Parts: sequence; C-alpha cells; structure tokens
Amino acid sequence: MKKTAASSRSDRQSPVLRGVLPALCVVLAAFAFVSQPPRELLHGFWQILISDAGLITDPAVTGGAGAALLNAALVLALSTALVYAMHLPVTGLTFACLFMMAGFSLLGKNLLNILPVLLGGWLYAKFQGEPFSKYIYQTLFSTCLSPLVSFWLVHLPGWWCIPAMLFSGVAIGFFVPPIAGYTVKLHQGFDLYNVGFAAGFLGLGIASICKGLGVEFVTELQWGFEDHETFLWLLRVILLGLLLAGIYLGCRRPRDYTPLLRHSGRSVADFILMDGAAPTLVNMAFTGGIGLAYLLALYPFGVRLNGPLVCCVLSMTGFAAFGKHPKNILPVMAGACLAKALLVAVPFTAPGPLLAVLFCTGLAPIAGQFGVFWGMVAGFLHMTIVQNTSILHGGMNLYNNGFAAGLVCVLLLPIIEALRSRSKEEP
Repeated sequence: MKKTAASSRSDRQSPVLRGVLPALCVVLAAFAFVSQPPRELLHGFWQILISDAGLITDPAVTGGAGAALLNAALVLALSTALVYAMHLPVTGLTFACLFMMAGFSLLGKNLLNILPVLLGGWLYAKFQGEPFSKYIYQTLFSTCLSPLVSFWLVHLPGWWCIPAMLFSGVAIGFFVPPIAGYTVKLHQGFDLYNVGFAAGFLGLGIASICKGLGVEFVTELQWGFEDHETFLWLLRVILLGLLLAGIYLGCRRPRDYTPLLRHSGRSVADFILMDGAAPTLVNMAFTGGIGLAYLLALYPFGVRLNGPLVCCVLSMTGFAAFGKHPKNILPVMAGACLAKALLVAVPFTAPGPLLAVLFCTGLAPIAGQFGVFWGMVAGFLHMTIVQNTSILHGGMNLYNNGFAAGLVCVLLLPIIEALRSRSKEEP
C-alpha cells in the first residue's frame, strides 16, 4: 500500500515539476506585455539585441523593463526547449542552470548573443563523439561570456562583425566545457559557480590577447532605478508560486523540509535527487526570499530593484535546488556584509558590492562543510577579491562572482585544511 502511494506521489510530482519552468516563461512574458505597449516593447527588445552587454549592463535601462523581461522569457523558453527536447530529467541542476539563464538575461545575455555559444557547445559534443545532452548544461552556463559576441556586433564596422561574432561565440562554447572539467578539481566542489571560474580564465586569456592587439573591452555602467515595483511584484509571484508548488507536492510541515538543511551543499548536491521535489521547491522559495529581503532592507538607503538585482535573486533561487539553503548561505552573506561595513573602499550601496553579497552564496558549501566561521571568512574574502577581478576579463564574464569565488577557494581551502589537520595532530 505504501509503495502504491509513493508511486502515485512520484507520478504526481513529475508534471508539476516539469511545469515550473514553462510557467516561469509565461510569468516573465506576461509581466513583459503588461509593463510596456507592444510597439515600444519590440523596439526595446531590438535595442537590447544590438547593444553592449558587458558588466554591468541593465537591459531595463537599454530597452525598458518589459523588453528586458521579454528577453528573459525568450532566452528561458529556448533553453528549456533544448533541455526538454533531449528528454533529460528535471533535476536540481536543471533549475540551477535555467534560472541562471533567465536571471542573466536581465544582466547581459540575450537571444542573439547566446546562439553562437550554443553552436560551439554542439560542435564540441560532435568533436568528442558524444550526445549534446551530455554537455547541454555546461554549454548553457558558458553563455556567461556572450557579452563578447555583443561587443563585436557593436564595435566592429560593417559585415566584419558577423565572422567575429561567430568565431568568438563558437570558441567560447567549444572551450569552456573542457576548462570547466579541470577547474572543478581546483575548488573541489566548493564553488557552485564552477563555469564562472572556468570562464574567468578563458575571458582573461581573450582579454589579454585582444589588449595586445590594441582592442580593450570597455562597458559603460547602466543601473536602473525606475522599475522597482514591476520587479518586486515579479519576484513575489515567482517565489510564492514555488512555495505553493512545494506545499502542494507534500512539504507542509517543518519536518518535511528540515532534513534538506543537513547537506553541506558541496557539489554535486542535487536536492531534487536527494530529498525530492517538494522540499526543494520550498527551499527555493525560502532562499530566494532571503535575497529579496536583504535588498528590501536596503530600500531606505536608496536601493531599488532592477535587472541585475533580480538576476541575483533568481540565481540564488535556482541554486537552492543545487547546493544552497538558508543555513549555509547566511554565514557567507554575513561575512560579505562585514567586509562592506569595514572596508572604506567598498561603498555600501554601490552596484558591485550589492551583487557580491548575493552572489557570494556560491561559496555556501564552505559554510556547510566547515562551519559558520569559515563561511564568514569566505564571504569576507569574496567581497574584497571580487572588486578586482572584472578588470581581468574586461567585464566580459557575466559570472564574475563565480570567478572570484573560485579564487577564494584556491586561497582559503589549503589554509582551512592545514589548520584542521594541525588541530587533529595536537593532543
């Protein structure tokens, strides 16, 4: 009898779970069409496609909030269609990757600049003689370097931009997956944004070569303030929807959720595979809610929701299915906030530090594995290091915080291990 009930519950989870991402596409598109008239919406969307996309660019400033959300809806729809067409199961990695695709469509990715990167990933799979499904998530994550494609579109004259866009995008999609396979060994699974770490090195190489040829990547800061209410309601709908879906699937009491918090979050920590869909969806709502609550707490200091900040919240929400939960993100965020408070060179409400407090949660496994103190140290170091990494790749790596987090791991993990092994040796 119990087996039958469990089987029924599993069958009931599947359509709800697989429906979350298409529902998110619909929500994003609905908010897009409500935010702007159709003619203005399409014009704004076109402007996003043909504009610079490096750090830090708010597409809501470029084309309007509606156009930015339409771009996010279309990028997410394409990404979801690719994953679903390959008949892959919906796992925590699926949510982490596709929520990042939606989020970073509000911070640099667009429907045009990701296409050459996807082609490069497909060609890499063919080169390896393996199905594209094996590399689809790494390829989607690799679109973090897609601003390079937009850079050539904007800054090269005439038709020269087209071969440059294709070559650079294909190279990114082709080379990031093997680099990512190596960088994961460096941070040992403690940087959840592993592809950001790998892309940082590739971006560093590309930026260095281009600088030697006389080409420097320069992106003008675009930071919106005017669409706070639109983005606030969007996040409310998304987080509430995830919470209700989790409750519907059976996570109705604290004891249904709290076992998930026992995980350190170290990769690979796929909460859907380990704990099921219901507590994972609730965890996504709670974790994203923490990010939103932090930003709203800064409202009296002039902080307003915009594309990049919504990107942060959606990224936290997605990775709450693949390593993050309230217990392991809060120490890291606290350490980053402490750094903001103590360091004069880090303005409290400047765009970079605002993003860093939320993105530093990519180091959550350090807090989960080694405790609150080391989690705070990781967050503190992340806040200081990330201020100096964007210049290395010219702002072309949208996952700059993932790059910085990887460097924190390389610096901090040997120290932690040395001190822990020393303490074990002492009588």
